[in-house]
Amino acid sequence: GGQTLKVPMELFKLNRQRLCEALRSHRTLPSDSFVSFLLYIFY
Repeated sequence: GGQTLKVPMELFKLNRQRLCEALRSHRTLPSDSFVSFLLYIFY
């Protein structure tokens, strides 16, 4: 809507990189793990 804030795509990229780094450095997380993002939209 008109009140929605704009977020630069570069910020999404940076946050994905940070998430990947955090997951890779997690000691007990298996190396073949994956993260699933589900988006729910309710009207």
